[in-house]
Amino acid sequence: MPPSSPPRPDPRMPHPSTAAAAAPPLGCGGAAADPCPARYSSPRAPIEAVESTLGLHPRGDHASPATPADPRQANHEGSKETLPSGVILDSGAAGNATGTADWLSDLRAPPGGETFRTRVGTDLPVAAVGTLTTPRFAVPDIRHVPGLGHGRTLVSVRQLARRGLTVSFGAESCSIKDPSTGAVVGEGRLREDDGFYHLQYLRVPQS
Repeated sequence: MPPSSPPRPDPRMPHPSTAAAAAPPLGCGGAAADPCPARYSSPRAPIEAVESTLGLHPRGDHASPATPADPRQANHEGSKETLPSGVILDSGAAGNATGTADWLSDLRAPPGGETFRTRVGTDLPVAAVGTLTTPRFAVPDIRHVPGLGHGRTLVSVRQLARRGLTVSFGAESCSIKDPSTGAVVGEGRLREDDGFYHLQYLRVPQS
């Protein structure tokens, strides 16, 4: 029996290699024309798409938050006296002063041209002299110095010593004592945020 010849290819059918070359590539979803490989050619692209949807700034484009200023640095910048609010026991003040006239009683006019010198060397005009009178404080000879600002009061260690009182400073607190009676007439606490001793109460005995 003569050997059979191989079947002749049907001219209507494309050659297998030609069909493979002509087949379009499948996309991410299986569709031939899906352009998603181009969309995600960069690994950064999907992250940016999510951030854009959420309204976020791209990484590296937003500024870092500003570092909070040190309150102690802010309080002593330049030559402007900007003490914290409260009644402060001040070892550097020559006299007692407050920026709040509402706390004073028995007001009287100061000597003409009197000024109050701050710890930074600024001379502020004195508007009046009176007694600091509140439920927790009774301190005579307080100068009203508007330039100190409302709510700020300085009690001078020097003036307390001249009245015969003793002042003691500890690591976290301070106290004022009347040696003639042994009574503690004032106490305060050190505030870490500003470095000042803030008095909690002080009642200076009447001389």
